[in-house]
Amino acid sequence: MKGGQRCVLKMDHHCVWVANCIGAHNYKFFLLFMVYEKNKSGRWKYDVGKRKNFEQVFGTKKLFWLFPMYSKEDMVNLPVLRGIEFPVHPESVDDDRQC
Repeated sequence: MKGGQRCVLKMDHHCVWVANCIGAHNYKFFLLFMVYEKNKSGRWKYDVGKRKNFEQVFGTKKLFWLFPMYSKEDMVNLPVLRGIEFPVHPESVDDDRQC
């Protein structure tokens, strides 16, 4: 794993929410964190529906779903692929403003 400058056994991904690599020794804790976070608010703010969640990972063009690439349109139109912004559920934006 290049980002953390160390090897991670069964490295799954680097999680920006816990600021650590998710691997064999902390995967259970990561999944529990995700479950607790989801249950805390009722609806998780990053859940934008089954289809939109799927499109955030695989893109909108079915032709590219089975290949490790995205269409040019997806690279431009899906902010999650730029890694700077992430779509959120509209109700969760209202909840954040009430705090």
